[in-house]
Amino acid sequence: MLEKRVTNVLDIKRSHIQKRESKLKTRMLLITILLLTVVMVAIAEDPTTITGREKRKQVTTPVWDVDWYALTLPHMNDVLVASEKLSYDIGGGREWEVEVDIYYPPDFNFTSKLPAVFVSLGLRQWKSTISLGQLIAASGLIAIIPDITSDKDFSETITYCLKNAKDFGINKKYIGIWGGSNPGTYAFNATLDKSQKYHEYIKCAVFESAVLRPTFDKDNMSNDVPLLFITGSLDTIYARPTHTFLLEIADEMNIPLEYIIYEGAAGHWYMDDTDEARDFVQKELDFIKSHLL
Repeated sequence: MLEKRVTNVLDIKRSHIQKRESKLKTRMLLITILLLTVVMVAIAEDPTTITGREKRKQVTTPVWDVDWYALTLPHMNDVLVASEKLSYDIGGGREWEVEVDIYYPPDFNFTSKLPAVFVSLGLRQWKSTISLGQLIAASGLIAIIPDITSDKDFSETITYCLKNAKDFGINKKYIGIWGGSNPGTYAFNATLDKSQKYHEYIKCAVFESAVLRPTFDKDNMSNDVPLLFITGSLDTIYARPTHTFLLEIADEMNIPLEYIIYEGAAGHWYMDDTDEARDFVQKELDFIKSHLL
């Protein structure tokens, strides 16, 4: 009888111990979840960023590269700039890396979402490219500027950023494209190639002084993205065949295209210190914002 009572007491104690251990494990799990949540929020609210002013101090650029666009906006130096390094598979067990700068408005809190503009203009460390990133971010949008050497680089950048849209604060359903000069080809292909999975999210595109060399099949060309194309008068001579192609295709396929020739002396007209040049840059920003905001 005594042995039975002792066994019962031991069973009760063992039960109490197991309950306490279970409660302790549950409590530790909740604490762990809470700590992880706090860390994730902290990361979202305070990513590693620098200001536009600090970004400009990193400039590595040819002497001919423009310092600022003709148009400047308040707080361009206060925009926030984050840098990312993404990689994608190029076959044979090899990966290719692309460096990307992401420009945010000065008051961006990293818990909200904004439309993003993907830029293919020149190297991300060029003064003109940095200026455009600052200009777009100061306008209330996110600018994403990769160092790219091919259509594949640009497409993979878009794919990667949209896949991680939540982490980057991007509203992936509202995407714009901005292309210029020779790299404008990459932007052009990304915009009009409807076989790309992200195509449905592209709402508009701007091209300036671009040389276009389409690399996709005409059967995959879309006609549902509004385009604004502003080109310098010199580019109408040097890039006439590709511009003629664009105009003919736009007419044939009913692509919504506004094509404007800037008569300024500079091929890269956006560097001119004139009211007309500033008006054209403002027109580009207004076009982008009207479709994304």
